[in-house]
Amino acid sequence: MKKRIAYIILIVLLIFFRTAPTASAQVTRILFLLDLSASMSERWSESTKIDVARKVLTHLADSLNTLKNVETGLRVFGDQSPSNMSDCNDTRLLVPFQKNNSKQIEQQLYGIEPRGVTPIALSLQRTAGDFPHDPTARNIIILITDGIESCGGDPCSISLSLLKENIILKPFIIGMSVNSEESKMNDCIGNYYDAPDADKFRTIIRNIVANILEPTTTVVNLLDQDGKPTETDAVMTFYDDFTDSYKYNYYHTITYRGVSDTLSIDPVSTYNLEIQTTPPVEKSNIHLVPDQNNVVNVKTPQGELYLQLQGGAVNNYINTKIKCLVNRIGEFTDINVQSFNTSKKYLTGKYDLTILTLPRTYIKNVDISQSKTTTIQIPSPGMLNIMKPYSSVGGIFVYTNNKLEKVYELNADQLRENIGLQPGNYVLINRPKFSKKTSDTVVKNFTIVSGQVNSIKL
Repeated sequence: MKKRIAYIILIVLLIFFRTAPTASAQVTRILFLLDLSASMSERWSESTKIDVARKVLTHLADSLNTLKNVETGLRVFGDQSPSNMSDCNDTRLLVPFQKNNSKQIEQQLYGIEPRGVTPIALSLQRTAGDFPHDPTARNIIILITDGIESCGGDPCSISLSLLKENIILKPFIIGMSVNSEESKMNDCIGNYYDAPDADKFRTIIRNIVANILEPTTTVVNLLDQDGKPTETDAVMTFYDDFTDSYKYNYYHTITYRGVSDTLSIDPVSTYNLEIQTTPPVEKSNIHLVPDQNNVVNVKTPQGELYLQLQGGAVNNYINTKIKCLVNRIGEFTDINVQSFNTSKKYLTGKYDLTILTLPRTYIKNVDISQSKTTTIQIPSPGMLNIMKPYSSVGGIFVYTNNKLEKVYELNADQLRENIGLQPGNYVLINRPKFSKKTSDTVVKNFTIVSGQVNSIKL
Protein backbone atom coordinates (compact mmCIF):
# COMPACT_ATOMS: atom_id res chain seq x y z
CA MET A 1 0.00 0.00 0.00
CA LYS A 2 1.51 3.32 -1.07
CA LYS A 3 2.08 5.94 1.56
CA ARG A 4 0.03 9.09 1.51
CA ILE A 5 1.74 12.39 0.68
CA ALA A 6 -0.26 14.05 3.41
CA TYR A 7 1.41 14.19 6.81
CA ILE A 8 -0.26 11.92 9.34
CA ILE A 9 0.70 11.69 12.94
CA LEU A 10 -0.95 8.87 14.83
CA ILE A 11 -0.84 8.91 18.56
CA VAL A 12 -1.88 5.54 19.85
CA LEU A 13 -2.36 5.20 23.54
CA LEU A 14 -1.96 1.53 24.36
CA ILE A 15 -2.64 0.92 28.01
CA PHE A 16 -2.13 -2.27 29.98
CA PHE A 17 -5.15 -1.74 32.19
CA ARG A 18 -5.33 -4.92 34.27
CA THR A 19 -6.79 -3.19 37.30
CA ALA A 20 -7.98 0.27 38.35
CA PRO A 21 -5.69 1.42 41.17
CA THR A 22 -5.60 4.97 42.50
CA ALA A 23 -3.84 7.44 40.25
CA SER A 24 -1.49 8.62 43.02
CA ALA A 25 0.21 5.21 43.34
CA GLN A 26 0.03 4.22 39.69
CA VAL A 27 3.11 4.10 37.48
CA THR A 28 2.58 5.52 33.99
CA ARG A 29 4.92 4.18 31.29
CA ILE A 30 5.00 6.08 27.98
CA LEU A 31 6.64 4.49 24.95
CA PHE A 32 7.40 6.77 21.99
CA LEU A 33 6.95 4.80 18.74
CA LEU A 34 8.51 6.79 15.88
CA ASP A 35 8.14 6.29 12.14
CA LEU A 36 11.50 6.50 10.33
CA SER A 37 10.27 5.60 6.87
CA ALA A 38 11.83 7.45 3.91
CA SER A 39 9.03 10.00 3.53
CA MET A 40 9.72 11.37 7.02
CA SER A 41 12.57 13.33 5.37
CA GLU A 42 10.09 15.43 3.37
CA ARG A 43 9.43 19.09 4.16
CA TRP A 44 6.56 20.01 6.42
CA SER A 45 5.71 23.37 7.96
CA GLU A 46 8.91 25.18 8.95
CA SER A 47 11.14 22.12 8.75
CA THR A 48 11.11 18.43 7.78
CA LYS A 49 8.75 15.88 9.22
CA ILE A 50 11.46 14.09 11.15
CA ASP A 51 12.87 17.33 12.59
CA VAL A 52 9.43 18.40 13.83
CA ALA A 53 8.93 14.96 15.36
CA ARG A 54 12.37 15.08 17.01
CA LYS A 55 11.72 18.50 18.54
CA VAL A 56 8.28 17.53 19.84
CA LEU A 57 9.46 14.22 21.31
CA THR A 58 12.57 15.76 22.86
CA HIS A 59 10.51 18.48 24.51
CA LEU A 60 7.88 15.99 25.63
CA ALA A 61 10.43 13.54 27.07
CA ASP A 62 12.15 16.38 28.90
CA SER A 63 8.89 17.64 30.40
CA LEU A 64 8.03 14.14 31.63
CA ASN A 65 11.54 13.46 32.95
CA THR A 66 11.05 14.70 36.51
CA LEU A 67 7.45 13.64 37.01
CA LYS A 68 6.87 11.18 39.81
CA ASN A 69 5.73 7.70 38.77
CA VAL A 70 6.38 8.34 35.05
CA GLU A 71 8.80 6.25 32.96
CA THR A 72 9.55 6.64 29.24
CA GLY A 73 11.01 4.54 26.42
CA LEU A 74 11.65 4.73 22.65
CA ARG A 75 10.91 2.28 19.83
CA VAL A 76 11.34 3.06 16.10
CA PHE A 77 10.57 1.42 12.77
CA GLY A 78 11.97 1.94 9.26
CA ASP A 79 15.51 3.12 10.12
CA GLN A 80 17.59 0.00 9.33
CA SER A 81 16.79 -0.83 5.68
CA PRO A 82 16.16 1.40 2.64
CA SER A 83 12.63 1.56 1.31
CA ASN A 84 13.46 -0.37 -1.87
CA MET A 85 14.17 -3.44 0.28
CA SER A 86 10.62 -3.35 1.74
CA ASP A 87 11.86 -4.67 5.08
CA CYS A 88 8.60 -5.20 6.96
CA ASN A 89 10.41 -6.53 10.05
CA ASP A 90 12.30 -3.27 10.55
CA THR A 91 11.35 -2.30 14.11
CA ARG A 92 13.44 -2.15 17.29
CA LEU A 93 13.42 -0.91 20.88
CA LEU A 94 16.15 1.74 21.32
CA VAL A 95 15.56 2.99 24.88
CA PRO A 96 14.00 0.62 27.44
CA PHE A 97 11.81 2.00 30.21
CA GLN A 98 13.36 3.85 33.09
CA LYS A 99 13.04 7.14 34.92
CA ASN A 100 15.04 10.28 34.07
CA ASN A 101 16.13 9.04 30.63
CA SER A 102 15.25 12.04 28.48
CA LYS A 103 18.90 12.58 27.54
CA GLN A 104 19.18 9.02 26.24
CA ILE A 105 16.02 9.47 24.19
CA GLU A 106 17.32 12.76 22.78
CA GLN A 107 20.66 11.18 21.80
CA GLN A 108 18.91 8.31 20.02
CA LEU A 109 16.50 10.66 18.22
CA TYR A 110 19.32 12.70 16.71
CA GLY A 111 21.40 9.63 15.86
CA ILE A 112 18.88 7.96 13.51
CA GLU A 113 17.61 8.87 10.05
CA PRO A 114 14.50 7.95 7.99
CA ARG A 115 15.13 5.19 5.42
CA GLY A 116 12.53 2.43 5.17
CA VAL A 117 8.86 1.47 5.05
CA THR A 118 5.95 1.62 7.51
CA PRO A 119 5.17 -1.66 9.34
CA ILE A 120 2.74 -0.09 11.81
CA ALA A 121 0.80 -3.27 12.66
CA LEU A 122 3.92 -5.30 13.46
CA SER A 123 5.39 -2.45 15.49
CA LEU A 124 2.23 -2.11 17.55
CA GLN A 125 2.23 -5.84 18.15
CA ARG A 126 5.88 -5.81 19.29
CA THR A 127 5.30 -2.99 21.78
CA ALA A 128 3.36 -5.35 24.01
CA GLY A 129 6.65 -6.96 25.02
CA ASP A 130 8.41 -3.66 25.73
CA PHE A 131 6.59 -3.01 29.00
CA PRO A 132 7.64 -4.69 32.27
CA HIS A 133 4.99 -6.99 33.70
CA ASP A 134 3.17 -4.76 36.15
CA PRO A 135 -0.59 -5.25 36.57
CA THR A 136 -0.94 -1.86 38.30
CA ALA A 137 0.79 0.25 35.60
CA ARG A 138 -0.68 2.46 32.88
CA ASN A 139 1.33 1.59 29.77
CA ILE A 140 1.00 4.17 27.00
CA ILE A 141 2.31 4.36 23.45
CA ILE A 142 2.66 7.59 21.48
CA LEU A 143 3.00 6.68 17.80
CA ILE A 144 4.24 9.32 15.35
CA THR A 145 4.05 8.54 11.63
CA ASP A 146 3.54 10.30 8.31
CA GLY A 147 1.84 7.39 6.60
CA ILE A 148 -0.45 4.44 6.82
CA GLU A 149 0.45 0.76 6.99
CA SER A 150 2.64 -0.20 3.99
CA CYS A 151 3.38 -3.86 4.78
CA GLY A 152 -0.05 -5.40 4.39
CA GLY A 153 -0.66 -5.59 8.14
CA ASP A 154 -3.91 -4.66 9.85
CA PRO A 155 -3.26 -2.10 12.63
CA CYS A 156 -6.98 -1.94 13.40
CA SER A 157 -7.16 -5.68 14.01
CA ILE A 158 -3.99 -5.68 16.11
CA SER A 159 -5.21 -2.74 18.17
CA LEU A 160 -8.64 -4.26 18.73
CA SER A 161 -7.24 -7.65 19.71
CA LEU A 162 -5.00 -6.02 22.31
CA LEU A 163 -7.90 -3.91 23.53
CA LYS A 164 -10.08 -6.98 24.01
CA GLU A 165 -7.34 -8.54 26.09
CA ASN A 166 -7.30 -5.42 28.32
CA ILE A 167 -3.81 -4.53 27.07
CA ILE A 168 -4.65 -1.21 25.41
CA LEU A 169 -7.19 1.57 25.55
CA LYS A 170 -8.83 3.34 22.64
CA PRO A 171 -6.11 5.15 20.60
CA PHE A 172 -5.91 8.81 19.71
CA ILE A 173 -5.07 9.77 16.12
CA ILE A 174 -3.69 13.11 14.93
CA GLY A 175 -3.51 13.76 11.18
CA MET A 176 -2.10 16.61 9.13
CA SER A 177 -3.85 17.65 5.87
CA VAL A 178 -5.66 14.35 5.61
CA ASN A 179 -8.82 14.25 3.51
CA SER A 180 -12.04 12.84 4.88
CA GLU A 181 -11.71 9.53 3.03
CA GLU A 182 -8.24 8.92 4.43
CA SER A 183 -9.28 9.93 7.92
CA LYS A 184 -12.05 7.33 7.85
CA MET A 185 -9.36 4.67 7.46
CA ASN A 186 -8.21 5.58 10.96
CA ASP A 187 -11.65 5.46 12.61
CA CYS A 188 -11.20 1.81 13.49
CA ILE A 189 -8.04 2.66 15.44
CA GLY A 190 -9.48 5.35 17.67
CA ASN A 191 -10.23 9.07 18.12
CA TYR A 192 -9.12 11.23 15.19
CA TYR A 193 -7.83 14.80 15.41
CA ASP A 194 -6.64 17.00 12.52
CA ALA A 195 -3.48 19.13 12.91
CA PRO A 196 -3.30 21.67 10.04
CA ASP A 197 0.08 22.98 11.18
CA ALA A 198 2.91 22.36 13.65
CA ASP A 199 1.49 24.75 16.26
CA LYS A 200 -1.86 22.97 16.24
CA PHE A 201 -0.04 19.66 16.49
CA ARG A 202 1.81 20.82 19.61
CA THR A 203 -1.46 22.00 21.15
CA ILE A 204 -3.10 18.64 20.51
CA ILE A 205 -0.06 16.87 21.99
CA ARG A 206 -0.31 18.97 25.16
CA ASN A 207 -4.03 18.20 25.47
CA ILE A 208 -3.49 14.47 25.06
CA VAL A 209 -0.67 14.44 27.62
CA ALA A 210 -2.96 16.31 30.00
CA ASN A 211 -5.58 13.67 29.30
CA ILE A 212 -3.07 11.02 30.34
CA LEU A 213 -1.50 12.65 33.39
CA GLU A 214 -3.76 15.31 34.90
CA PRO A 215 -5.81 14.18 37.93
CA THR A 216 -9.45 13.71 37.03
CA THR A 217 -12.46 13.02 39.24
CA THR A 218 -15.99 11.92 38.40
CA VAL A 219 -19.29 12.09 40.27
CA VAL A 220 -22.27 10.00 39.18
CA ASN A 221 -25.61 11.39 40.33
CA LEU A 222 -28.60 9.04 40.33
CA LEU A 223 -31.58 11.32 39.80
CA ASP A 224 -35.13 10.84 41.07
CA GLN A 225 -38.19 11.85 39.02
CA ASP A 226 -37.74 15.48 40.15
CA GLY A 227 -34.15 15.56 38.86
CA LYS A 228 -32.63 15.51 42.34
CA PRO A 229 -29.64 13.23 43.15
CA THR A 230 -31.37 11.30 45.92
CA GLU A 231 -31.14 7.74 44.57
CA THR A 232 -28.26 5.51 45.67
CA ASP A 233 -27.18 1.95 46.54
CA ALA A 234 -26.81 0.53 43.04
CA VAL A 235 -23.89 -1.12 41.27
CA MET A 236 -22.40 1.02 38.49
CA THR A 237 -20.42 -0.63 35.67
CA PHE A 238 -18.24 1.40 33.30
CA TYR A 239 -17.59 -0.22 29.91
CA ASP A 240 -15.02 0.84 27.33
CA ASP A 241 -17.13 1.91 24.36
CA PHE A 242 -14.49 0.68 21.88
CA THR A 243 -14.28 -2.93 23.12
CA ASP A 244 -17.43 -3.27 25.28
CA SER A 245 -15.22 -4.70 28.03
CA TYR A 246 -15.88 -3.49 31.56
CA LYS A 247 -13.30 -1.29 33.25
CA TYR A 248 -14.77 -0.32 36.61
CA ASN A 249 -17.40 -1.60 39.04
CA TYR A 250 -18.57 0.64 41.88
CA TYR A 251 -21.44 0.51 44.38
CA HIS A 252 -22.99 3.97 44.41
CA THR A 253 -22.78 5.75 47.74
CA ILE A 254 -24.02 9.06 49.12
CA THR A 255 -21.53 10.54 51.59
CA TYR A 256 -22.22 11.95 55.05
CA ARG A 257 -22.42 15.37 53.38
CA GLY A 258 -25.42 14.16 51.40
CA VAL A 259 -23.72 14.15 47.99
CA SER A 260 -22.64 11.36 45.63
CA ASP A 261 -19.16 10.05 46.36
CA THR A 262 -16.27 11.07 44.07
CA LEU A 263 -14.62 8.45 41.82
CA SER A 264 -11.20 8.25 40.18
CA ILE A 265 -11.67 7.12 36.56
CA ASP A 266 -9.07 7.26 33.79
CA PRO A 267 -10.20 9.95 31.29
CA VAL A 268 -8.34 8.34 28.36
CA SER A 269 -11.28 6.14 27.37
CA THR A 270 -14.84 6.93 26.37
CA TYR A 271 -17.30 4.97 28.50
CA ASN A 272 -20.74 3.44 28.47
CA LEU A 273 -22.29 3.32 31.92
CA GLU A 274 -24.82 0.78 33.19
CA ILE A 275 -26.63 1.37 36.49
CA GLN A 276 -27.73 -1.99 37.90
CA THR A 277 -31.17 -0.90 39.00
CA THR A 278 -34.16 -3.15 38.35
CA PRO A 279 -34.41 -2.98 35.39
CA PRO A 280 -30.96 -1.56 34.50
CA VAL A 281 -30.45 1.96 33.10
CA GLU A 282 -27.74 2.78 30.54
CA LYS A 283 -25.95 5.99 29.55
CA SER A 284 -23.67 5.92 26.50
CA ASN A 285 -20.75 7.87 25.08
CA ILE A 286 -19.43 9.43 28.29
CA HIS A 287 -16.37 11.64 27.66
CA LEU A 288 -14.44 12.68 30.77
CA VAL A 289 -12.55 15.99 30.68
CA PRO A 290 -9.08 15.75 32.28
CA ASP A 291 -8.13 17.96 35.23
CA GLN A 292 -11.80 18.52 36.09
CA ASN A 293 -14.49 17.13 38.32
CA ASN A 294 -16.85 15.52 35.80
CA VAL A 295 -20.53 15.17 36.73
CA VAL A 296 -22.55 12.38 35.11
CA ASN A 297 -26.32 12.50 35.71
CA VAL A 298 -28.46 9.40 35.19
CA LYS A 299 -32.22 9.24 35.73
CA THR A 300 -33.04 6.32 38.03
CA PRO A 301 -36.34 7.15 39.84
CA GLN A 302 -37.31 4.23 42.07
CA GLY A 303 -39.94 2.98 44.46
CA GLU A 304 -40.32 -0.26 46.40
CA LEU A 305 -42.49 -3.35 46.02
CA TYR A 306 -43.32 -5.28 49.19
CA LEU A 307 -44.81 -8.76 48.84
CA GLN A 308 -46.65 -10.12 51.85
CA LEU A 309 -48.38 -13.38 52.75
CA GLN A 310 -51.43 -12.82 54.95
CA GLY A 311 -52.47 -15.21 57.68
CA GLY A 312 -50.71 -17.97 59.56
CA ALA A 313 -48.24 -20.33 57.97
CA VAL A 314 -49.25 -23.97 58.10
CA ASN A 315 -45.84 -24.89 56.70
CA ASN A 316 -42.98 -22.34 56.55
CA TYR A 317 -41.09 -24.40 53.97
CA ILE A 318 -43.97 -24.15 51.51
CA ASN A 319 -44.34 -20.42 52.16
CA THR A 320 -40.68 -19.71 51.45
CA LYS A 321 -40.94 -21.53 48.11
CA ILE A 322 -43.49 -19.03 46.76
CA LYS A 323 -41.83 -16.66 44.29
CA CYS A 324 -43.08 -13.77 42.20
CA LEU A 325 -42.03 -13.08 38.59
CA VAL A 326 -41.93 -9.33 37.90
CA ASN A 327 -42.00 -7.83 34.43
CA ARG A 328 -42.83 -4.46 32.94
CA ILE A 329 -46.18 -4.10 31.22
CA GLY A 330 -45.91 -5.04 27.57
CA GLU A 331 -42.61 -6.87 28.03
CA PHE A 332 -42.38 -10.64 28.21
CA THR A 333 -38.98 -10.95 29.86
CA ASP A 334 -38.99 -11.25 33.64
CA ILE A 335 -36.76 -8.59 35.18
CA ASN A 336 -36.73 -10.09 38.67
CA VAL A 337 -37.81 -13.05 40.79
CA GLN A 338 -38.85 -11.78 44.22
CA SER A 339 -39.59 -13.79 47.36
CA PHE A 340 -42.53 -13.06 49.62
CA ASN A 341 -42.21 -11.05 52.82
CA THR A 342 -39.39 -9.08 51.17
CA SER A 343 -39.08 -5.57 49.76
CA LYS A 344 -37.29 -4.70 46.51
CA LYS A 345 -36.57 -1.46 44.62
CA TYR A 346 -37.78 -1.02 41.03
CA LEU A 347 -37.74 1.85 38.57
CA THR A 348 -40.96 3.78 38.70
CA GLY A 349 -43.66 2.57 36.31
CA LYS A 350 -46.27 -0.16 35.78
CA TYR A 351 -45.54 -3.85 36.31
CA ASP A 352 -47.27 -7.20 35.95
CA LEU A 353 -46.81 -9.89 38.62
CA THR A 354 -46.98 -13.65 38.15
CA ILE A 355 -47.00 -15.34 41.56
CA LEU A 356 -45.95 -18.99 41.48
CA THR A 357 -48.63 -20.31 43.78
CA LEU A 358 -50.82 -23.35 43.07
CA PRO A 359 -52.73 -22.28 41.10
CA ARG A 360 -50.77 -19.27 39.81
CA THR A 361 -51.86 -15.81 40.88
CA TYR A 362 -51.76 -12.94 38.35
CA ILE A 363 -51.80 -9.28 39.39
CA LYS A 364 -51.72 -6.67 36.63
CA ASN A 365 -50.88 -2.95 36.42
CA VAL A 366 -49.02 -2.64 39.71
CA ASP A 367 -47.84 0.96 40.06
CA ILE A 368 -44.38 1.66 41.51
CA SER A 369 -44.13 5.32 42.53
CA GLN A 370 -41.16 7.50 43.47
CA SER A 371 -39.90 6.88 47.02
CA LYS A 372 -43.07 4.98 47.96
CA THR A 373 -43.68 1.37 48.96
CA THR A 374 -46.37 -0.54 47.08
CA THR A 375 -47.62 -3.51 49.13
CA ILE A 376 -49.12 -6.59 47.47
CA GLN A 377 -50.83 -9.08 49.75
CA ILE A 378 -52.10 -12.58 49.02
CA PRO A 379 -53.41 -15.16 51.50
CA SER A 380 -50.99 -17.77 52.81
CA PRO A 381 -51.53 -21.20 51.26
CA GLY A 382 -53.28 -24.05 53.00
CA MET A 383 -52.10 -27.64 52.98
CA LEU A 384 -53.56 -30.75 51.38
CA ASN A 385 -52.40 -34.12 52.74
CA ILE A 386 -53.16 -37.04 50.43
CA MET A 387 -52.84 -40.54 51.85
CA LYS A 388 -52.84 -43.40 49.33
CA PRO A 389 -53.27 -47.10 50.17
CA TYR A 390 -51.90 -47.83 46.69
CA SER A 391 -50.08 -46.06 43.85
CA SER A 392 -52.43 -43.64 42.13
CA VAL A 393 -52.36 -41.52 39.01
CA GLY A 394 -54.34 -38.34 38.50
CA GLY A 395 -54.30 -34.67 39.40
CA ILE A 396 -55.80 -31.72 41.22
CA PHE A 397 -58.02 -29.36 39.23
CA VAL A 398 -59.74 -26.02 39.76
CA TYR A 399 -62.74 -24.59 37.94
CA THR A 400 -61.77 -21.56 35.83
CA ASN A 401 -64.40 -20.00 33.57
CA ASN A 402 -66.54 -23.15 33.92
CA LYS A 403 -63.66 -25.36 32.76
CA LEU A 404 -61.34 -27.61 34.68
CA GLU A 405 -57.73 -26.41 34.81
CA LYS A 406 -55.00 -28.73 36.07
CA VAL A 407 -53.13 -27.37 39.07
CA TYR A 408 -51.06 -30.36 40.15
CA GLU A 409 -50.25 -33.84 38.91
CA LEU A 410 -50.05 -36.66 41.46
CA ASN A 411 -46.77 -38.47 42.03
CA ALA A 412 -47.61 -42.11 41.37
CA ASP A 413 -44.53 -43.32 43.25
CA GLN A 414 -45.46 -41.67 46.56
CA LEU A 415 -48.10 -43.02 48.94
CA ARG A 416 -48.33 -39.68 50.77
CA GLU A 417 -48.14 -36.18 49.36
CA ASN A 418 -48.22 -32.74 51.03
CA ILE A 419 -49.24 -29.98 48.64
CA GLY A 420 -49.50 -26.23 49.28
CA LEU A 421 -52.57 -24.74 47.61
CA GLN A 422 -54.16 -21.30 47.61
CA PRO A 423 -57.54 -21.00 49.35
CA GLY A 424 -60.42 -22.19 47.16
CA ASN A 425 -62.44 -25.15 45.91
CA TYR A 426 -60.73 -28.00 44.08
CA VAL A 427 -61.39 -31.36 42.44
CA LEU A 428 -59.14 -34.42 42.89
CA ILE A 429 -59.46 -36.95 40.05
CA ASN A 430 -57.51 -40.22 40.23
CA ARG A 431 -57.50 -43.97 39.74
CA PRO A 432 -55.22 -46.80 40.86
CA LYS A 433 -52.02 -46.83 38.82
CA PHE A 434 -52.26 -50.50 37.85
CA SER A 435 -56.01 -50.54 37.21
CA LYS A 436 -57.07 -51.24 33.65
CA LYS A 437 -60.63 -49.99 34.21
CA THR A 438 -61.56 -46.38 33.49
CA SER A 439 -64.56 -46.89 35.77
CA ASP A 440 -62.15 -47.12 38.74
CA THR A 441 -61.71 -43.34 38.50
CA VAL A 442 -62.41 -41.56 41.82
CA VAL A 443 -63.52 -37.88 41.95
CA LYS A 444 -63.30 -35.95 45.24
CA ASN A 445 -64.24 -32.30 45.78
CA PHE A 446 -62.44 -30.47 48.59
CA THR A 447 -61.80 -26.97 49.96
CA ILE A 448 -58.56 -25.36 51.05
CA VAL A 449 -58.55 -22.70 53.78
CA SER A 450 -55.57 -20.34 54.26
CA GLY A 451 -53.24 -21.57 56.97
CA GLN A 452 -55.15 -24.83 57.55
CA VAL A 453 -54.62 -28.49 56.67
CA ASN A 454 -57.11 -30.65 54.76
CA SER A 455 -56.51 -34.42 54.59
CA ILE A 456 -57.90 -36.81 51.97
CA LYS A 457 -57.61 -40.60 52.10
CA LEU A 458 -57.98 -42.33 48.75
